[in-house]
Amino acid sequence: MYTRREFNKSEVALSNEIKSKLIEVEGLLDKLPNCREKSIALTHIEDAMLHSNLAITETGITEE
Repeated sequence: MYTRREFNKSEVALSNEIKSKLIEVEGLLDKLPNCREKSIALTHIEDAMLHSNLAITETGITEE
């Protein structure tokens, strides 16, 4: 289904930057009381990380 490959240095840096921002969002969501909607929001954060890494794997990134 998905081809596995190692990220190069710039791809690792981008993946880590995205992860850092998503961790910030997760911290904000932690201020909410536990409820179904919070759980769904946290799941979407996990999905965002997964799909951003898949996008990097499939298309690479443009160097700036």
